[in-house]
This record gives sequence, structure tokens and C-alpha cells, in this order.
Amino acid sequence: MKTYSSTEGVSQFVESLIKNGIVSRSLVEKAIQFKQSLDNSDKRQLFKILIDEFNVDREKIFQHFTEYYSFKTINFQQIGQDKSIITFIIKVLERLPKTVIDQALEAKVLPFQVSENDPNKLIVVTPDPSNTDVPIISRLFQYPKNEIFYIPSVKYEELLHYLSIDKLFYSEAGDEIMDEEEILLGSSLDNEVVMFSENLNNCLIKIKHEIFCEMSHW
Repeated sequence: MKTYSSTEGVSQFVESLIKNGIVSRSLVEKAIQFKQSLDNSDKRQLFKILIDEFNVDREKIFQHFTEYYSFKTINFQQIGQDKSIITFIIKVLERLPKTVIDQALEAKVLPFQVSENDPNKLIVVTPDPSNTDVPIISRLFQYPKNEIFYIPSVKYEELLHYLSIDKLFYSEAGDEIMDEEEILLGSSLDNEVVMFSENLNNCLIKIKHEIFCEMSHW
């Protein structure tokens, strides 16, 4: 039975996908050839190429990803039925500058709720726990600790729908909300957040390097 080396872009995780019948070896071989034909600027991992270019079921892969790397999953049926979750998420986001909200939306990560066992720990949700920006941006949500949970893509989109983020933070009314909040926070905290945001790129480089070293085994 043929196995692949990490130099071919095949991680132990992809091997696990094969062993569990989620993808076939022949399809992985095609994905390897496709990846080798790409420009070096395309840094997508092989399992994401399988999703994006070969129409492998995204949720099947990420469900296995959460099991393989021991990520917890948020399980619930109707987000809109629990208004306390929506209220909490908005409350956390309203404390943040728009630059951080932009980064969170781009990385697809949102605050969700406070841990039942630790009031200092924030549960954050993302449909892509493999994204190295997620743990970095999670640290900007102003909680001492956080834990990343996986949420299926369809549920994440449903969550965005109920939050109405575009109307809340990207309209004139949303601008008024943010302006009032910034005044309440005070200039000292505001300056601290701005300085933190300005240094984010440096943090990204440093932390991404650390996470990349770990992900090289994925």
C-alpha cells in the first residue's frame, strides 16, 4: 500500500483521511499533482485543495479534523432560539475597534459564550480551526483565556445572519454605536487597543511561525 512523504505535501492527517475512507488515494495523487502545478504563493494545505478543487465534502473533512486534533464542537439546532448568545456576541464585538472586527470576520472567528467552568475563559467558534489566524485574533477579544470550538459552516453562516453584523457595525447607526462605546471605554483603553492593533502584524509573524512549525506535522 503506497504512503506519501511530507515533502509531497501529504500530512499524517491526509493519510488518516485515506485510511478512514473519506478520500481515495487516487484522488490524493491528483491533488498532489495539482498542488505541484501551483504558484509558490498558494499556501493552501492539501486537504483544503481537496475541498476547494476536488469537491470533497467540507464538513466530512473538518469533522474528522476536529476528531483528529481533539477540537471540541459546538452542537445546537436553532441559534436564533437562544437570544442570550446573540446578545453576548454583540456585547463583546461592540467593545472592539472595527479593525479587529474586520480581522475576525475575515478569519471567520467569533466570540460565542463564557465557559461554564471558568469565567475568565471565552469560547470562540470558527468553521475553520486550521486557520492559524484564529488563535491570534481570539486573543484580541479581551478575555484572559480562550478555547477554540469548531462550528459547521452552515451554522456559522446562520450565526452571522442572526447577528446582522453589516447593519450593526457597518452602517451609520453602527458607527454611532461604536463611537459611543469608544467614548465610554475611555482614552487610555482606546489607546491601548490601537497600539495592540498596530503591533498585530508583528505578532502574526511571530505566532504564525510557531503555529506553522506545529502544523507541519498535520
